[in-house]
Amino acid sequence: MDRIEIVTSKLRVRPSDLGLILEVPFELSSGFESLSIEVVGDLPERTTLDLGLADPSRIRGWSGGVRRSIELSHYCATPGYLYGELPSGRWIVLLSPYEIGNPFEIDVRVEGKLYQPRWLKGDLHVHSIHSDGLWSLPDLIRVANEIGLDLLALTDHNTVSQNVEAEKLGYFKDEVQLLPAMEWTTRRGHANLFGLCDPLPDWRVADDREFASKVKEATSRGALMSVNHPFDDFALGLSWDWTYVGVDCVEIWNGPWRQSCESARILWEKSLCEGRKLVALGGSDVHGPSDWVKLGSPVTWIYTTSPGISGVISALKNGAVYLTRDMDEVTLGDASTVPGSTSADGWVTVVLKGLSIGYRIDVICDGKCIESHLSKGLSFEARIKMPAEAKYLRTEVYRYDKTFDVWLPLLITNPIWYQSLDVNYE
Repeated sequence: MDRIEIVTSKLRVRPSDLGLILEVPFELSSGFESLSIEVVGDLPERTTLDLGLADPSRIRGWSGGVRRSIELSHYCATPGYLYGELPSGRWIVLLSPYEIGNPFEIDVRVEGKLYQPRWLKGDLHVHSIHSDGLWSLPDLIRVANEIGLDLLALTDHNTVSQNVEAEKLGYFKDEVQLLPAMEWTTRRGHANLFGLCDPLPDWRVADDREFASKVKEATSRGALMSVNHPFDDFALGLSWDWTYVGVDCVEIWNGPWRQSCESARILWEKSLCEGRKLVALGGSDVHGPSDWVKLGSPVTWIYTTSPGISGVISALKNGAVYLTRDMDEVTLGDASTVPGSTSADGWVTVVLKGLSIGYRIDVICDGKCIESHLSKGLSFEARIKMPAEAKYLRTEVYRYDKTFDVWLPLLITNPIWYQSLDVNYE
């Protein structure tokens, strides 16, 4: 979408304004991903006009008399200005005549680009050389860009130095968005803390009481918490032996699908049936080049309606998420009801793309498969009515593996909730 005009203001500057900081205010609504400010007009001889910008809470930058324009977004900014969130409220273009000859008039033009809702293809569990991985951040970004990922969560074990490095990149590099995170690694299980550069300055934990205190500390500061691979038991401390109180999400798909993933899916389904809005996530848990674990497998698809890190965290918290084995096979169609949403009348639209003949499509309502179809083509579309007493509805797609005589998942969606449900978050 092209930029839209926010305001164009005409400003007359007089010699008596010398040394003053003149203000051109404008109101910014929510949802903008970038801003452009331009000072238009000729200045008289022996005249210098300094330029700066303030958001509702602070001055975002100052460039003196060397610039006539400013570009600002969530991930980059004109030198001298701070990139980052673009909060709604009263912004001010700051202008100050450093030296002035004759009076003059200028136009101050402010334009912005609204964020367009989109699906981001993410891997929410990756490791780098900042912990026990083999890839540097540039390596991870390069591979992610090559395979078409939009988002990487930087989940190194009990450290945040990867986030400090990402912050220097503006959390965005080569079309890949970087989500600050940390994998909180304990002897009784692992959990990802998403959204903060430094979610838990002291991650050490000895007992249940201390664990509860640490969870409260991280989440109250704004971190989103997800339990990782809760049923893996091939190494000490992988399986989850803490409470789920305070947990927002659970990683049901960790790398290649296996029995521990199915156990996590069952636990998650049970929580949904009990009315708890626990969001299912996935992640490769990749540590470097491997024939077994691949970056971007599984893919966590995240429907974002606002830009930046806060937009991703909001989408994850709301459950606007579905999981696929990879990004080149089965996906939701654009007309599908978005997971995490509510249905006022109980009707849900399911549209699937990238199918092959014989794939199994299961429609699940309150933990029970209420419809099952074998695909007859490349796509599938259905409009389904939830029963009046239903809590939620979601979709899964499987392919049959003849070698191991098992149905393996290709797509798992989070629920669409029935609006009449009083959802329990604890």
